[in-house]
Parts: sequence; C-alpha cells; structure tokens
Amino acid sequence: MPNEIRSTVKFNLPKEGYKVKSKGHLLAMVTVDENGEKVLKLKNRIYYMASIINIQNAIQVKEPIKNGEIPRCPYCGRELDPRNTTIDHTIPRSLGGPTIQENLEVICDVCNSLKGSLKPSDVYKIRSMFEQKVPLETIKNFKYNARKQYFNEMIENKGIIPKEWLVNVPVKKVRGNKNIDLNSLSFRNAENFYYNYGFLRNTIVVDKKDMLLEGRLSFALARELNLKNVDIIKVSNVDVDLLWFTYRGL
Repeated sequence: MPNEIRSTVKFNLPKEGYKVKSKGHLLAMVTVDENGEKVLKLKNRIYYMASIINIQNAIQVKEPIKNGEIPRCPYCGRELDPRNTTIDHTIPRSLGGPTIQENLEVICDVCNSLKGSLKPSDVYKIRSMFEQKVPLETIKNFKYNARKQYFNEMIENKGIIPKEWLVNVPVKKVRGNKNIDLNSLSFRNAENFYYNYGFLRNTIVVDKKDMLLEGRLSFALARELNLKNVDIIKVSNVDVDLLWFTYRGL
C-alpha cells in the first residue's frame, strides 16, 4: 500500500506578520495557524522560490546585521551584506536540487560564480588552486571534470537528493497545473532524460495541501507516463492560499 503523504520538511520562518514583497507587490506573508504554528502563506505558487530566497536572506544576513553580528561567506570568509549576498542551491538546480532551506546556503557573489553546478568541496579546492596560482587552464579542466563526475554520480544513484527529504506518494495526490505544452523543448528534454536514465530529473515540491510548488515538468511527465507513485518533498508550513489574502484585502 502506498505511503500516505506526510510532512518531511519544515521551514524556519521569521516572526508573524513578516511580508515578502517585490516592487511593492505582496507575494507572501508569515502568519500563525490554529495550532500556533507559523505558516508562510503564498498568494500564488509561482512566488514560492522568490519568497523562500527572500526569507533565507532575511534570516541569515539582514537579521544578524541588525543584531550587530557579521555574517560571512562559508567558503572565503568574506563579510556579507545585502550588496554582495547570493542564495545558492547546495545541490544545484541543474541536478534536481530543490528550493528548500536544507538546500540553500548564503554565500558571496564571487564564490557563487565559482561554484555553479559543483559540489561545495570543489569550491574549496578551486579557491586553493587560485591561491597557489595554478594555471587557469588547469582550473578550467578541474571544473569540467568535477561537473562531469557530479552528474555521473547522480545518474549512478538515480538522483542525489537525500532520502530523508523524500516521501513516495501516489501521483494523483499532487495538485498541479495540467496545462503544459507536451511538445515544448523543455518537456521533451525531461522526457528524454527519464527514458535514458530511468528517473525524474527535477524534484517535485508541494505545500501542506499538496499543491505543486516546484517540479512542474516532472509532475507533467509523471502524469503523461501514467506513473502511479513519485518521490516528492512536502513542506508542512507553506500554504498557497489566494483567498486568505483576498478576505483580508491584502
């Protein structure tokens, strides 16, 4: 019997009332549910990534600075501020890395540029090469081979997402937009990847009510292939709820 969908990930959220805005437009807001638990309400699922990145930056950079602390890049030790800060997917999005706090790291813009789709351990090696004045061509070859090795590791293990983040559920329980162009290049690429390697490349992420947040192509492909079950990440304290905002005039 398939596993029931259960909470697998829970975000650390700012205080109640925290608002995520973009160009004056409200995207999301932190509220408290009937159990006294903080929940991130989203106006639309398309605001998910922007909202989570905003919150991660607030928690790890802006709040520490307000408290007189000095956040630093974990790779180079550079002092971080809103001007040089980036949010990196530790497991790269190109390899299926999801936008969840466990997979996000605040680093400086220079180290983010170095990392790309590499492992964190490779960034340290590259920085060491620069310090030792290793020829640029040697560094370039190292990055190429490291990316190739990381990709091969994903293929060999049929994914590199930690198992503790995932739960296997029936595809029919995931609520998502079914209107996707099955003839688009992006969909065909996702389909070819599945046929070549036997698993969905991009991780499916859903909110507390099983609404699709990320992994739209994987979800569409799972439906098209009539897969019965699929591995997902469920975020227990994120809720897509336009009516909540409408009723409050937000």
